[in-house]
Amino acid sequence: MKLKQFLLATISFGLLAVALFVPQISLRLATLPGKKALAWLAFFGLYALLICLYFWVLKKDAFHKLSKNDWVAIIVGYFTLTMIKLVYADLSQWLYHQTDTKNDNLIRAAMGHNQTTALMIVIIACIFAPLCEEMLFRGIFMKLFWPQKFFLPIIISGLLFGLAHSNFNILGTLLYSALGWTLAFVYKYTKNLSASLTLHVLNNAPVILVFFLGIH
Repeated sequence: MKLKQFLLATISFGLLAVALFVPQISLRLATLPGKKALAWLAFFGLYALLICLYFWVLKKDAFHKLSKNDWVAIIVGYFTLTMIKLVYADLSQWLYHQTDTKNDNLIRAAMGHNQTTALMIVIIACIFAPLCEEMLFRGIFMKLFWPQKFFLPIIISGLLFGLAHSNFNILGTLLYSALGWTLAFVYKYTKNLSASLTLHVLNNAPVILVFFLGIH
C-alpha cells in the first residue's frame, strides 16, 4: 500500500470511527426531563444515517445467507469467545480482584439512569453496535487496509476494536482485542459479515439481557 493511499485510508477510517459514537448523544438526551421523544427520534435517526453511511462505503454486498460452513465458524468462534472470557475473569480476579471491565460498568451505569436509557442500551448492544462495529472494524477496515492479506488486517483491526472499548487496564484491552481478533478471523475465513455479525450478537445479547434484568 502506497503512503498516500494509506494516509487517505487512515483518515477515512478515523472519520468513520468517530461517527460510530455520534448516535450515543441520544443517551444524554434521554436523561433530560421532557426529552424522551426527541431522544428516541435522535436514536433511530442517527443510527439509520450511520448504517446507511457504512453501507455506502462498503458498496459491495458484504452480507450473505449463512452456509453450513459459516455456522461451523460461528459455533467454534462462540466457544473461543467463551474460553477467552473465562480466562480473562480468572486473570482479572487474580491480578486486580475484579471481573468486570470498565465497559461493563459504563453499560450498567447507563442502564440505571431510567427505563429509556436501559432500553436504548439493550437495542444498541444487541443490534446496532454489533451491526455497525462489524461493518466498520471488519468490513470497512479490511476493504481499506491490506485486503489481499489474511492475518495482518485481523491483528490490526482486533487491536483497534480493543482500544475502542473502555477498559481499566491492559488486561481489559487485551480481552476486547481478543474478541476483535476472533470476530475478524471468522469474517476473514467466511468472507461473510453475516457470520461475524451473528457471532457478535450471540456474544453480546446474553450479557446485556442479564444486566437489564438485574437492574430492572
